[in-house]
Amino acid sequence: MSGGEETLYDVIVRANTIHTLGDGATSPTAVAIRDGVIAAVGTDVDFADWSANATRAIDLGDATMTPGLVDNHIHPILGIQMTRGLDLTLFDTEAKVTAALREYATTLAPDAWILGWGLDLNIAEPGKLNNSFLDELVGDRPAFLYLKDAHSALASSAAIRAGEYGDDSPHLIAENPGWLVELEAMGPALAAMPQLTVADKAERLHEILRAFAEKGFTEGYVLDLGDPDAVEILQTAERLGPLEIVLRISPWIMPDGQWPTVDDVIALQDTHGERWAIEGAKLFIDGTIDNGTAWLYKPDTKGEGLAGAWHTPEQYRATVAKLHAARIPTSTHAIGDKGIDYVVETLAALPAGGPRHRIEHIETVTDEVIEGMRANNITASMQPTHCTHFVYADETDNWSVRLGHERSERGFRWADIRDAGVPLAMGSDWPVAICDAPAIFASAQLCRPAGQPEVTPIRPRQALTALDVLRGFTVIADESIERAPRAIAVGQRATLTAFADDPLTTDPDAFANTSVVLTMIDGDVIVGSNR
Repeated sequence: MSGGEETLYDVIVRANTIHTLGDGATSPTAVAIRDGVIAAVGTDVDFADWSANATRAIDLGDATMTPGLVDNHIHPILGIQMTRGLDLTLFDTEAKVTAALREYATTLAPDAWILGWGLDLNIAEPGKLNNSFLDELVGDRPAFLYLKDAHSALASSAAIRAGEYGDDSPHLIAENPGWLVELEAMGPALAAMPQLTVADKAERLHEILRAFAEKGFTEGYVLDLGDPDAVEILQTAERLGPLEIVLRISPWIMPDGQWPTVDDVIALQDTHGERWAIEGAKLFIDGTIDNGTAWLYKPDTKGEGLAGAWHTPEQYRATVAKLHAARIPTSTHAIGDKGIDYVVETLAALPAGGPRHRIEHIETVTDEVIEGMRANNITASMQPTHCTHFVYADETDNWSVRLGHERSERGFRWADIRDAGVPLAMGSDWPVAICDAPAIFASAQLCRPAGQPEVTPIRPRQALTALDVLRGFTVIADESIERAPRAIAVGQRATLTAFADDPLTTDPDAFANTSVVLTMIDGDVIVGSNR
């Protein structure tokens, strides 16, 4: 398959193993690229022949190359705000968290806000995470810590005063004062803290996207707009340089008439830059199990979980119908059993011939609802590390305690959903969980965190294969938004990922530590090969 003297390739790439995910039984080892598109696929012999006619040749040696990976659920623009301050995901005990916060506070000016993110509810006894806990650590200083679920936060007494909360404000929960549940409660404190400029946010966006690329991703489906200045942030970021991954952005429609409304989102469709575009819409039917706002058929063990995110569920149904009629695909956050059921019923009632829709998270679900997803061509978008990093096999974690054994047993049913014939897309939900493709490969296969064989697997019968995960990051990601599925084949975009080890054959614990040796977008090298 020699290119011949008349052919000039922009770049040629060779790897010992290439998983094309396309048709045919061939096992190529080389790819030739021209104008951002795969122009030829061949063997080591072809690679040698092409070299004379290529501007650049990259030999990745023993590496394994795949189509470029897509993280199906991320929040990089919202994450600019959420990941300010101390990364608390690094600390898994109360003692470690308190020591880290005390040390971090000493590095700041005496009147500076103490910010942090990723605080795990499981580090402390129920009810302990409140004003008293935080005030003991920081004194009379404003402090705001996002909890790991990103739907709640902990604010010090000084932060509550700065936010000018009234006596009837939603932060005044008798059991946990200062524990702010959902955006309505967090909003005043967020508005009171020092704000970042658009230029600051644009620089930070590049840092975030670079981290995604270094962990193997070439594209991300962003399920919120994240900031009223989001379009300006994206435009400013692209003036600084090309984005490190491609972003498909589905704005989050607010149920209370705030920006962006459904009409705003319809008007924003197809707004785009070089490597970002607004496509689709994101909705919430409920919150999270950890903070009592998931929509359940029966209350959780604290008596919560009996309401959805909308003032009336019918408003959600009407909004989805309007988007469907405009041929705008939706992705709905649905975690509790009643919430998921309601979304499936809503999507099943839509007229035939519209766009394809997705459900995000799906944390506790029955067989009947899974069958409804299959029957109505709904894609499941799930995040294995939500289970493996937040839930314990002995059910002593906050998520399991809230749900009780029966509903916990119906949780995180990746394999059951796959076996029922429902397309299963893979993602991280960063910054709720890590943006790390090798770690997600491992978690989905092991049903526990990688590198921790002493940890008892959580529901091991739900284990996926490595091929399930690879397809969920590639082929199913595309199919879920009605794109032609990506593959390494002539005529396809030259968007590629390569690992030092083979994701389909390497032990999952070992693969979690593999190196990403190349990411490429439309023929442009982003990570690896000295760029």
